[in-house]
Amino acid sequence: MSASMLAAAEDADRRLTALGRRVAWYAGIGSALVITGAGIGVWLVLRVGIGAAAAGTLDPLLIGALALLAASSFESVALLPAGLDHLEAGVAAAGRLDDLAARPDPVPDPVSPAAAPASAAVSLRGVWLRHREGGSWALRGVDLDLAPGRRVALVGESGAGKSSVAAALLRFRDIAAGSYSIGGTDVAHLTGEQVRRVVGAAGEDAHLLAASLRTNLSIADPDATDDTLTAALGAVHLGEWLTSLPDGLDTPIGPGGRPVSGGERRRISLARALLGGFPILIVDEPAAGLDTATARSVVDEILAVDRGVLLITHGTEGLASMDEIIVLDEGRVVERGTHRDLTAAGGRYAELQRVRHQAG
Repeated sequence: MSASMLAAAEDADRRLTALGRRVAWYAGIGSALVITGAGIGVWLVLRVGIGAAAAGTLDPLLIGALALLAASSFESVALLPAGLDHLEAGVAAAGRLDDLAARPDPVPDPVSPAAAPASAAVSLRGVWLRHREGGSWALRGVDLDLAPGRRVALVGESGAGKSSVAAALLRFRDIAAGSYSIGGTDVAHLTGEQVRRVVGAAGEDAHLLAASLRTNLSIADPDATDDTLTAALGAVHLGEWLTSLPDGLDTPIGPGGRPVSGGERRRISLARALLGGFPILIVDEPAAGLDTATARSVVDEILAVDRGVLLITHGTEGLASMDEIIVLDEGRVVERGTHRDLTAAGGRYAELQRVRHQAG
């Protein structure tokens, strides 16, 4: 890290610390004022009540009740400081959502889209892609074929272009050159929704809603029964985890609910993708964070159904079962073939395998 970057990080840390202290100070002042107000209120009620009782205008038995009423009336007020904090956070979140909504779509839909593709056969031919205008090329002339029943793995070092292939297939990024078609129809004539009805994904950075487990899964299939949801979780080895939840499928998870680990989050995303029934499924690092036996079982479950699978992985699970393995390096395809052929060739794939076995 350069000196300027370090100085900027230290400055940001100082500003964040100062902001945290200021927020804590305001919260403390608010709570103190509420407690002080409650005390003053009770004191005033007692003073007035005792005077009224002495004058014979108030039943002495009511003094205690009035004091308790005054104290309890401040309980609702005591929530206001925290409520104001949440209100501010909500306003900031709404502003970020408005900003996102106002941004132009990076891949706009065609004005007159074509009919839905007749098949789920996916084809990339000579695809070039970069993530920003003038940036370096993330993909350089990549070819790829996927169809229901065909299983392909993408391997390579971090930054080799694996995630860029997924972004192109999901049409989160438009290709700069080459062609991308589904069922013989160029995706330039299809909407993003049409593309993503065919191609689904379960990624490392899956988002979970601050809602129940059922809600998070039902996004993929609103009509899914409890048995279907439970089976999907069992398929990704979350069956025992489900039984440990206090309210089962109705347990809140994510922010404000039951915390989930990175591995659990990834497998919930995978269960959601399995429920979606996509003809083509992109699976990014499904075995990350799992022990070897569980990882193999999860990958086997993904490959068991007659769907097209694009497996993006740094691991070795399932590679021997792939119809084709594509090795990427700096956005280029440097090797392709079966596990047996690439291992026998002793090239880049065999080298990656050796390194992983030594590291594992």
